[in-house]
Amino acid sequence: MADSALVKARWSALLTASSSGDEATVRDVLAEDESAAGCKDAEGWTPLMRAAAAGHKGVVNVLLTSPSPAPAGARNRRGKTALHAACAAGDAAIARALVRAAPAAAGVANVDGLTPAGRAARAGHARLAAELAREATFARRWPLWRGLLLSYAGRADSLADAADGTLAALVRRIDHVLPSAVAREVTTYL
Repeated sequence: MADSALVKARWSALLTASSSGDEATVRDVLAEDESAAGCKDAEGWTPLMRAAAAGHKGVVNVLLTSPSPAPAGARNRRGKTALHAACAAGDAAIARALVRAAPAAAGVANVDGLTPAGRAARAGHARLAAELAREATFARRWPLWRGLLLSYAGRADSLADAADGTLAALVRRIDHVLPSAVAREVTTYL
């Protein structure tokens, strides 16, 4: 029972620190309990969602780069992700960091049917909405483009055997930034 109370106290401290931008407390709690990054409040908000909504770039960075990173694609009870929260606030820097951490989140719709781009547009952040729409489109189409590039490079099923080293290197780089498995996952949301 004492362990449960201690875990709840840590999670509460992490959620509060994430909302208020207290990087030191976030680091301390994560050092004590790496799994705390995935905790949720009663509405399903994670520390990452709270930090993104409040515009705390430093806390978002700590949560995404900890040894056990916060789940960037986690959803709350309303189907919102941390990316939805950043888009509602219009914070492009946090939105970009979240897209890098979870590319598939760019295409996730909440219970109201809004993707992060739609949420940004509804909040009046047109430039951010356009950027996210492009990101989601790229992620959705990457498997097709990958196949075409590899076919052109000489062999569709293997990077190692590709005849054109330049195209193969390009495909490897894009695979590193946007894994094809994530791209396939995105197609289920778009």
